Amino acid sequence: MRQNGGVERLEAALVEMGQGMTYPATPDFEPAVLATLERTRGRWPSLPYPRVPTPRLILIIVVALALMAAVAAGAYVGVQTWLSAGPRGVQFTNDFELVELFRDDDPRTHYQELAIGPEGKEIYAIRFFGQEEAELSDPQETAIVRMSGLREERVQIEPVVNFSDLKDPALWDPDIGLPGIILPELVPPAVINGDLFLMASAWTDTHLPEGDFRPEGPPTGSSIIVRHPDGMLQKVLTVLELVDAGLLDTAAPDRIFNRAVVASAPDHLWLQFITLEDVGPGFQKIIRRFIYEVEDPNGDGDWSDRTVTPLSLPDFVAEQGRPDCCPFMGLVAEPSLAGEDRSRSVLLLMSTPFPEREHRIYRVSDLNNDGDALDGGEFELLFSGVPASQDIDALVVARRIVVREGKVVLRELVISALTTSTRVSRITETGEVIDIARAFEFILDMVADSQGNIYVWAFPPDGGPGPVLYKLKPVPEGASAEPEVPSQSDERVGQ
Repeated sequence: MRQNGGVERLEAALVEMGQGMTYPATPDFEPAVLATLERTRGRWPSLPYPRVPTPRLILIIVVALALMAAVAAGAYVGVQTWLSAGPRGVQFTNDFELVELFRDDDPRTHYQELAIGPEGKEIYAIRFFGQEEAELSDPQETAIVRMSGLREERVQIEPVVNFSDLKDPALWDPDIGLPGIILPELVPPAVINGDLFLMASAWTDTHLPEGDFRPEGPPTGSSIIVRHPDGMLQKVLTVLELVDAGLLDTAAPDRIFNRAVVASAPDHLWLQFITLEDVGPGFQKIIRRFIYEVEDPNGDGDWSDRTVTPLSLPDFVAEQGRPDCCPFMGLVAEPSLAGEDRSRSVLLLMSTPFPEREHRIYRVSDLNNDGDALDGGEFELLFSGVPASQDIDALVVARRIVVREGKVVLRELVISALTTSTRVSRITETGEVIDIARAFEFILDMVADSQGNIYVWAFPPDGGPGPVLYKLKPVPEGASAEPEVPSQSDERVGQ
């Protein structure tokens, strides 16, 4: 048995603690020291060589250094410490409380693509129903659901839009073969001012292949649909309309593998399509990215007169040839607040290819309305960071803007799997990364509201069968966070 095993365990524990904390930048004393040495060169008195330290002196020095380190560590840990929800629970820093809102223990349900409501009182998500121990989804039960009761910490779930009800021909291109299977694209619903925007695709197939969640061939049509507060549905735009207008390659609908729709204002949408094209043997691909601004010109909520403007991007983003692995890329809307209009900008998330994967977040805009994001200030890098694990593809980012008494008091991003694959981190406006929660088995999604609450949809560390909706609640200044007992949740499947 090695005698220094305890020291190694202590060092490992200190390293683990340090990974979850932030340190101020160390001042650079080198220029001042060199300047002082230069000024005093030749003026140092001759000093005798010091005596060799005795064992007693060495012991005194070691003890003094250890005491100084202990005092410094105690003062530092007092600023930010880690708490745990249990022996096998999620761990979180003491400036947050942790509440378990909802645990999905039903093996037939699958919730994906979360979106926060405009006032932060509810979360919207896509819910699939599948057979136990299989991936076969029931398209008749697929819906966008509302998770309400977030503030009261008693979640209730109810469907808002059933995809089996989207068979009105007015919502689609003519002659696409309705009725057939209608399924959502894996895109978070965009919710703003009571309107809910979703993206769906239709197939002529009436049954899904066994063990799959989508028909084998491409859809006959894809449509962006808005649900108004009164329940009325309206078509905003279809992929075929983009093709007919010359804004998308005629073959692109068969090659789209990534889509996004976000709302930066009640009358302003951003769309993204990424297509993949074979250009030769050896799995060589070329990726093309398309971003569009879609506007309701008079802001009356009727999208029949909508306008579509394609946005040209820098070459390294718009088109990229690379091996078979494809980078993640998504859009995140920024809310407009008093004195700050963000309706004409959107956050673009992307990752550079292997082997040196790097996550990047850009703010994209067209400030001079010339149809591109190539001018000064229109393509702004906000953050870049290399994830701790190169195996993590998903970049989960949420915009966190805290408002008190009508004023913004905090503006930052929340990101997952950056420092380690199991952690949630804050990214401040200065680019500082601060870990705030850890030990998640796998993080699926995150959203944040204007009160500063962060909602994490993740598999728990206790090995539960399904994901859990956690709430990280900021602790008021001067208070002390304690682990919360998991709250109950209700699910209402009926209308």
